[in-house]
Amino acid sequence: MQPRSVLRAVSVRQQPAGGFFIARPLAALGVNLDPFLMVDWFSGDQDPFGPHPHAGFSAVSWLLPSSVGRIRNRDTLGDDSYFGGGELHWFEAAQGAIHNETPDGTVDGLQIFVNLPLARKHAPPMTYRAHRQDIPTIDVGLHFIRVVVGSAFGLTSPVVPRTPDVALIDIELKGELRLPIPRSHNAFVVVTDGEDDVVVGGVAGCNAAAFAHDGDDIVLEGRGHVVLFHGEPLNEPVVASGPFVMGNRADLYDAIARYQRGDMGRLPSLD
Repeated sequence: MQPRSVLRAVSVRQQPAGGFFIARPLAALGVNLDPFLMVDWFSGDQDPFGPHPHAGFSAVSWLLPSSVGRIRNRDTLGDDSYFGGGELHWFEAAQGAIHNETPDGTVDGLQIFVNLPLARKHAPPMTYRAHRQDIPTIDVGLHFIRVVVGSAFGLTSPVVPRTPDVALIDIELKGELRLPIPRSHNAFVVVTDGEDDVVVGGVAGCNAAAFAHDGDDIVLEGRGHVVLFHGEPLNEPVVASGPFVMGNRADLYDAIARYQRGDMGRLPSLD
């Protein structure tokens, strides 16, 4: 098996953002990692955004297992519930919906924007939830691995979104680990703990790295906490404005108009 080389590696820091501290590793990497659109690595105990819409993609929240607080999710699909550390909430906005994620205590996690195939952008919105006890886990040597989305080491997550062939693997790293990944998949990692002690594809001292398509697995070394993302590129057009991501301008303007008319529902602020 040929290990993948690192295409680009960066070290990003969280900055104040309306009551939260946020780093944007995907933006800092500056490479196309289709179907992943954005990653926010956030921490804090306040709600910086309030109720807001999305359409054409999924807003995915993975609260890191170390997160002390939890998040209250409300949306126009009728959900009003909490999820905590080591749990996933996948908000597949599709044709459009409004949600609000409010911290209850201090939270630490990742929000990932995952594009939807053009054929799914006009589908009814859906949500997926993975509770801590439902996420498959495995010890690989000294490593502890959570298969949050997708498959790894013979385990498959119960979360099956409408963006095919995507994976989110949470890794407590202790030593050297090789993870097979389809060569066609875009792949990147975020090191949320142990930046100085983790080596990604031979590169040390980074907390985000994207991989080239020149091998069949990735190699991680050291001791820390790493979140791996990989997925089959959609290779479809992307036209975006704010919280709307569609395939052409006509659909984008239509999504904005539907939100302004109230077709995506209304969600009152908690204030």
